[in-house]
Amino acid sequence: MSLWKATTKYPKNTFSNNISKGMSVEISCITNPITQQNGQPIQDAFMRVYGVDLRKACMLVASYLEIVKK
Repeated sequence: MSLWKATTKYPKNTFSNNISKGMSVEISCITNPITQQNGQPIQDAFMRVYGVDLRKACMLVASYLEIVKK
């Protein structure tokens, strides 16, 4: 398993989600978490840590997230 860090690149306020630039979570996955199960590991981590829904805000794509393998 590898440790990955997902960080938001841009702020966005939609559907009562206040997503700020620089919010980050760490995910343990075998492959890139954005491609694994349609980004579900990232979605779960942001929901658990910040209580925001990236899928509902349409930010669960590589253009809005910086994914780095640690």
